[in-house]
Amino acid sequence: NLGSFGPLKTREHMAVSKLVEQGGIIGKILKEAKHPMGRGKLVELAAFPTLQLLWERITDTTSHCPLVTTADMAVHGLELEIRPVVNYKHPKEAQLSNRVAKILAQAMLDTGSGDQMNPSAVLTVFQFQLFLLPHQNTFYKLVEQLADEELLQARLQGESHEVVNLVKSLGERLPPKKVLMSLIRWLISPEKDAASAVREYIQDLSCIHTYRLDLITTAEEMLESDWNLDRESACLLLSVLEVTNAIEQLAYLTQSDPTPQVRNRAKESLLSLGQDRILEQLTLSTHGFQGLAVN
Repeated sequence: NLGSFGPLKTREHMAVSKLVEQGGIIGKILKEAKHPMGRGKLVELAAFPTLQLLWERITDTTSHCPLVTTADMAVHGLELEIRPVVNYKHPKEAQLSNRVAKILAQAMLDTGSGDQMNPSAVLTVFQFQLFLLPHQNTFYKLVEQLADEELLQARLQGESHEVVNLVKSLGERLPPKKVLMSLIRWLISPEKDAASAVREYIQDLSCIHTYRLDLITTAEEMLESDWNLDRESACLLLSVLEVTNAIEQLAYLTQSDPTPQVRNRAKESLLSLGQDRILEQLTLSTHGFQGLAVN
């Protein structure tokens, strides 16, 4: 979404960051194409024996190119590697290790967790290294965290009373981003008990400065989601947090969002923030906010 007008820039910043990372990977691939290192000599992983061993376990040892594997082979190898750890902690969750393996493979491939993964997609050792290098000494801890996160996600897909119980169990802890987004979506649920519990939980979290910043950052990202539910939930979240410096974003959605529910929610949020004057003055042009007073 590079080059779009208006104040919604989160996806642009994320895209530029990813382009820089992927550009580095492409550069390494081109360098290897010019100067092949030879079979079995994984220079990139030579200094990281733990990662090198894991890479060897998820690749085809008979392959003439040790630098690549496929998504389905990576999932298979990762599942075999992590199954004992996951099953030990969650013995009743037979499919959990496979789900976590898929999450890891998608993260390495840099595809969204909600996207369908192409089983024949090529995974390079450079992508593998980029994702796992920060976790080389804590890989199994990462696996446990992802497993716990998946179980939390499953609970959030259940009945409203399960959501209320989950919120109570979290206390003053900020959940992982994926779980947090699912909680935020419950803000606009017609199930009043669950929506109220989530609102109260978020208000309590916002009293902690670092958590408040995390919540605002998550809201900004959700404002640009392709999913209507995310954008509508984010509008309400900004209102709950009383984020007055989000007026431009809300005004933009009021005029430009293709979904009536989101436009209406953005208007309600502006009103709750005391910006009824802004609603009266909204004269957005095609290219932004010229002529709109937001002070």
